[in-house]
Amino acid sequence: MLVGHIVTRMIEIAPCANEADEQTSVDVYNAVFCTDWSWPATPDEVRSFKSGLVDNADLLARIHGAVVASGFAAIMPQRPDLVSVYLTVLPQQRRRGAGTGLYEAISDWARERDLGTLEAVVADNDPESLGFAQRRGFVEDHREAGVVLDLTRT
Repeated sequence: MLVGHIVTRMIEIAPCANEADEQTSVDVYNAVFCTDWSWPATPDEVRSFKSGLVDNADLLARIHGAVVASGFAAIMPQRPDLVSVYLTVLPQQRRRGAGTGLYEAISDWARERDLGTLEAVVADNDPESLGFAQRRGFVEDHREAGVVLDLTRT
């Protein structure tokens, strides 16, 4: 008789169910995506952004009950033929399957709406995220430079 031990990671992907989940989603986004040139998002700003969308999905990924990542899918009125994706995994939680779970959930969500194109932004100084996207078939479409002008400087 063989006796084995199987260990699996429990990754739960679920929509934000309440304001506390929405705050957590924003917190994960801010922890990952905010840089010297960007400012943190607030739940009020996200609600305002959502109100102008054709459709959206705001998801959280949990491993053993702890939130490790967030995923946001948006169909914008000016580009209703594609889904804009904002997928953020806390750096210390990467390579555990949460990003893949969110990518799969968002892909399914897009297909349910008969949309076959996902668009995501990857910072040029984040080769790990670029590799994640490329391994799933994303290709570079364009580059944007972020510029800031501090008007308080003389």
